[in-house]
Amino acid sequence: MFGKKKNKSVSKISNGSNNMVFQNTTINNNIVLSDPLPALMMSKDYSAIQTLIQTKMQEVEQAHPLYPLFSPKWDSRLERLVSSAETEESLKRYPKRFEEKIQIDLSKYPGIHAGENIFEYSYRTQKSIEGVSLEHKEFLGDIEDPYPLIEYRDNSTICIQPPEFPPAFEAHLVSGESDVIVALRRIPSEKYGTIVLGNTSSGHGFDIQIEQDEQTRRFDFTIHVDSNTTMENVVLRERLLASMFETRKLSIIVNGDTLIEGGVDDNSANQPLLKYAKFRYEFSRALFEIEKICNCSFSTDILTIKKDDFELANIIFRSLSGNWYSVKMESYQMKCDFDRIHIEPDEQIEQLQQQNISFEAGVIGSIELLGKEFSASKLIHAFQGAQINNIKSVRKWVSKKKNNVLVSIKSAEKGKMFIRSTKLEDIKYISG
Repeated sequence: MFGKKKNKSVSKISNGSNNMVFQNTTINNNIVLSDPLPALMMSKDYSAIQTLIQTKMQEVEQAHPLYPLFSPKWDSRLERLVSSAETEESLKRYPKRFEEKIQIDLSKYPGIHAGENIFEYSYRTQKSIEGVSLEHKEFLGDIEDPYPLIEYRDNSTICIQPPEFPPAFEAHLVSGESDVIVALRRIPSEKYGTIVLGNTSSGHGFDIQIEQDEQTRRFDFTIHVDSNTTMENVVLRERLLASMFETRKLSIIVNGDTLIEGGVDDNSANQPLLKYAKFRYEFSRALFEIEKICNCSFSTDILTIKKDDFELANIIFRSLSGNWYSVKMESYQMKCDFDRIHIEPDEQIEQLQQQNISFEAGVIGSIELLGKEFSASKLIHAFQGAQINNIKSVRKWVSKKKNNVLVSIKSAEKGKMFIRSTKLEDIKYISG
C-alpha cells in the first residue's frame, strides 16, 4: 500500500521477462536474515544468544549417526569438533579404530628381518616409524566417524610411535644363599628373535641383562659392574657373584615363582668377574665394617685389589672388633726386633716345634689403607701348628740383641698348613 504522491513523477518500465522496474521512487522491504546471531550480538541479547547456541548444538549432536551414544564435542586442543562417547558402554559397542594407508621407505630401516613386519620391528626396537599417509579413516565400530581425531591431508608425513613395553616388575636374583632384589623390564633389542630384560632400578652396583632366544628358549646373562653405589651394595653384589661361581647357578624369581633358572658355564666361571668374586666379597665386607665403625667411606671401585690391601683391611676390621684375623699358610717370613720375639730356651726346642709361637712388632707412625690413616700400639702375630725354620740364626741374633731379625716360619707337620693369626692392639682411625 502506497501513500499519497506529491509532485513526484513515476516511470514504469517493463521488459520481456515481465519484470518491473520503478525509477525515481523508494521501495521499503523487510529483509529476513538467515543467521540471526549477528543481529543478536549487535543487540547484546546474551540470553537469546545462549538459547540459540544451545539449540544449534543440540541439532548438531542429534545429527551424529550414533546419537545418543556419541555426539560431537569441541576439543580446545585440536580446535575442532570430535566424536565423544557419552558412556563407557558406548565405546564397548562401537570401539574406536583406525584405517591408514601408509607408504614407508623400508630402506631406512635396515634392521628389519624377513620374519617380521615393520610394526613388529618398531615394537622390538622401540623406534618410531616415519611414512607418507595415502589415506586415513576413523571408525566407530563399522561406521565411519564424521568427526575424526586426525585431520587427514594428502601425502602428509606421519610418525608412528610403538606401544611401550610393559612396566617394570620386582624380581629376586638368587644364587645359593644370596638374594638381590632388582626391578626388571623389557628393553629394546636390535637382534631379531630375542627378548631382552634389563634392570631399571639403580644403585645395585651392577646392571644385568637377560637375553632369551625366542626359538630355542635359551637364556644368556650379562652382568656389568658399576662403581657408582654404596659399599653395602658392593658387598651384596660380590656375594651374589661369589655364589654364582660356587653354585654355577642363577635364578630369577618373581612373586615366589621361578621365572628363569640358568647355569654358569666353565668359560664364564673362569672370567675374573666371577673367579675372584670371593676375594672382592671378603675385601668389601671388611671395608664396609670399617666404614660403619669409623664413620668413613672408601672408594667402591674394587675390581682390582692389591694383596697387601686385602690383608690389611681384614686385620683392621677384626682388630677394631677386638678379634684376630686368621689365615692358613704353608710358609711365612717376617722381620722383627729381638725384644719382640718370644721363644723358649734351648733345652725346649723340641717342644717348641709342637707349640704356638707369637711375635710382637712395634708400630711406628700411622697405618694407611686406601687413603685412610689408622694408628696402633703394636702388631701381634700368633702361629698355630708352626715352627721356626731358622731357629739357630734367630737365637743367635736375639742373643746379640739385633733388630730386624729375619724369622722364617714353616708347618710343624710336613705336608700340612699352619695358621697365622694377626691383631693390631689399640687400633684407632685418624683421618682420610
